[in-house]
Amino acid sequence: MARKNIKDNSNDSVQPSHTIDISASTVVEGDPNPETEVTEKPQEDSDIQAQSNGSNQAALEATIAELRSALSQVNQREAATVSELRAALEKAHQQEAATVAELRAALEKAQQREESTVADLRASLEKAHKREYELQENVYQLKSELYEQKTLVQKLEQALDQANLKIKNELDQAKKTALELAQANGKLIEEIQGLKKGKQEKPTTQPTTQPTTQPTMQAIVPKKAITIPKKSIPIIEKLPPENPEEPAKTSSPMWLLD
Repeated sequence: MARKNIKDNSNDSVQPSHTIDISASTVVEGDPNPETEVTEKPQEDSDIQAQSNGSNQAALEATIAELRSALSQVNQREAATVSELRAALEKAHQQEAATVAELRAALEKAQQREESTVADLRASLEKAHKREYELQENVYQLKSELYEQKTLVQKLEQALDQANLKIKNELDQAKKTALELAQANGKLIEEIQGLKKGKQEKPTTQPTTQPTTQPTMQAIVPKKAITIPKKSIPIIEKLPPENPEEPAKTSSPMWLLD
């Protein structure tokens, strides 16, 4: 582009020479001696043209030198600019490559972290599911045990109620049997005391009350087996000697229930 401008400038600098030649060949009107003018004119024209050609050549050479200097300066500036642009472009490429490498490294780290996080979350989720399943099994087992305990408590309560009822019935039966025994013992004591009095009054006479004693002893034996509870009723093994003058304190049939 610079060389094209130089050629255009050189062409422009050459054109004024033709203009000078044309103006030099013009004839001035009103000259009183045209023939003399015509004969002298070619010599002057040749001198003027030679001078103009020399000045034009010098101007052209000066212009060409200036243009060459400007062109060299432009070329130098262009080369410096190109080198600067190349250096800037290389630097930009290096920075871009470094940025791309950093971005790739950051992306790889982010992917690794993401994969690690996903793996940790999956492991945590699996543990949570496993723990939830274990808790559900424990809850089901506890519910089953609680139901069994409730059932056992109900059975024990029923058995306890039945045992209490049975104990109450046995206790009532034992009280009734004890009352019967007390009454029978009271009658027996009265009969024994009566026999003792009869023996004291008639020591020589044979006892005639022996046939009546046997039925009394038979009346003492209960008809039904007696179930004695844990709190046993005391049974008199041997009667203590009594004074005939004092009344019997055990004549009451309720003393065995104390």
